[in-house]
Amino acid sequence: ACLTSSVALSQIMTRMRLTCLGHPRSSTFSKKSTCVPTLIILLIYNSINSLFLFTGYQSYLTGTFPEWYIMVPFCVVQLIFVVYSVYVVATTRRSIRAKYAIPEKQCLDCEDVCCATFCACCTISQMGRHTGDFQAFRAMCCTDTGLPRHVNISQNPAASSTIEIMKVGSTVV
Repeated sequence: ACLTSSVALSQIMTRMRLTCLGHPRSSTFSKKSTCVPTLIILLIYNSINSLFLFTGYQSYLTGTFPEWYIMVPFCVVQLIFVVYSVYVVATTRRSIRAKYAIPEKQCLDCEDVCCATFCACCTISQMGRHTGDFQAFRAMCCTDTGLPRHVNISQNPAASSTIEIMKVGSTVV
């Protein structure tokens, strides 16, 4: 769930033209500018996590408890990633609510943080369904936006729909 929800979140952030911290991006938007940094952060986290888990497993095999100098950095890395994840999901959700004028209904002024903290997977799924038209377009795992490559994200933020079909020549793909 850690990998797939992070990929889905980076695709949502790319569709919404958000930075890797969930804030709106300037008009000089690059499609890969959100997806790549977010996935690099995830790759670094998983690499560090694997190193700590391997060290802990080695201690387990020898029948000893891992030393404090192994456990403290492991806990710090975990805490940093959890705080980053909650922050990014909450700011992305806040940006989506602002763009589509969706009011908070529960937990006024902290609904985004509560949803990101207690049900991040559900929140990411909801944001994905809200920002992509999956009845018209098939979901794609290995694209920057999670939509087929021929689907263009509208440059007009005032448009009612953020998705349009890119025209190739005189035919619509």
